[in-house]
Amino acid sequence: QSGSQRAPVASCDKAQELVEEYLKHRGLPCNSLDGKIAIKVTCRPESCRLLKCCEAGCPNQVCKTHGDGKGKYYSNNDLMVSYHHFQVGSCQWGDCDVAYCPRHTAKMGYCQVCKMNGDAQAHVIDQNCPEADLFSFCSQHLTRCTEKLEDEEDENGNTAECGFDCCPSCIDEHRCGYDPCDYI
Repeated sequence: QSGSQRAPVASCDKAQELVEEYLKHRGLPCNSLDGKIAIKVTCRPESCRLLKCCEAGCPNQVCKTHGDGKGKYYSNNDLMVSYHHFQVGSCQWGDCDVAYCPRHTAKMGYCQVCKMNGDAQAHVIDQNCPEADLFSFCSQHLTRCTEKLEDEEDENGNTAECGFDCCPSCIDEHRCGYDPCDYI
């Protein structure tokens, strides 16, 4: 099993091993493939949960785990960690079945609080920022916070609103107007 289209491997872990062997054999640094598509998965209903794209008339399906099947490679030499990331255009809330194919994935929103916390954690470990789809949610599972910010005004002189789009976990727990990256 070479990992080619004719001889695919059975798992993403094996594919990850092959990518690392390739880099080592070529004498390339681990981060030379960062952010590039290095793994291609062909999803099947027997092994993956496939969802229909919610865009009217679109026949495409999206895998709940592997998205469109194109895995980008990332590494962190300091932590001796490498991983692959699949862009998944589906709602990350529980068993929600809302999904969009890569052509229509812009219709998904994301939790700004989850994203900011992910950005801050990535900054602390000097890692590439997690992609926004890790925090993507459908419109049913995103709520815009309308809490007033005491010390801030909008352009019209009115008390400003928080305005963060929040997932159900963050809507009641977040600190309005607070970006953890401001304190790093």
